[in-house]
Amino acid sequence: MSASRHTSTVVVLVRSARPRAVQREAIRTTWASRASGAVVFVLANISCGVPEAERASFGAHCAWAPGQRGIAVDTSSLDALVRLESERHDDIVFADHVDTHRSSNAWLKQAYAWALEHTAARWLVKTDDDVYVHVHKLSRWLGALNDTWSIVGEIRPPGAISAAEAKTGETAEVRARWGSVALPQPNPHPNPHPNPNPRP
Repeated sequence: MSASRHTSTVVVLVRSARPRAVQREAIRTTWASRASGAVVFVLANISCGVPEAERASFGAHCAWAPGQRGIAVDTSSLDALVRLESERHDDIVFADHVDTHRSSNAWLKQAYAWALEHTAARWLVKTDDDVYVHVHKLSRWLGALNDTWSIVGEIRPPGAISAAEAKTGETAEVRARWGSVALPQPNPHPNPHPNPNPRP
């Protein structure tokens, strides 16, 4: 995709699974249409042919669950549609991994690396394709922050990790997966108010 479009102070990186074209189009026609090219969809470049319900580790891996050995899904039609969508819209970046939940850390690292190389953004916002973002209000709010390096939001390991553990029983693996995302050069004096709307 063209890097020249991305001169915005804020770039929103939207994680989206390859089959979720409807969700991406909904974003394009609603909140992204007012964001002046500052919204980028980041997709895996490899489809998984194992049906999600039959995958190992609660759909996290592109591998059959124990006792499951069905017929792999032909992804050629999906792949063709994704290529067509990418050619039609100049807002898709492909990350080099298989399209599964297990690739969360690879997605994040590659999305940030792409944005650092191809945009002039001061703020990178990570979201999913089922979230509504008011980009202009968010840009104004972030623009009022003076810190050079800040992490704005919540990192609450017990909630997210324990929910995954309850489904997979893979405590060590889940904790390792969520703990393997390294952010570049963190601010030694972080924003004292990382969450603008803290929950009670």
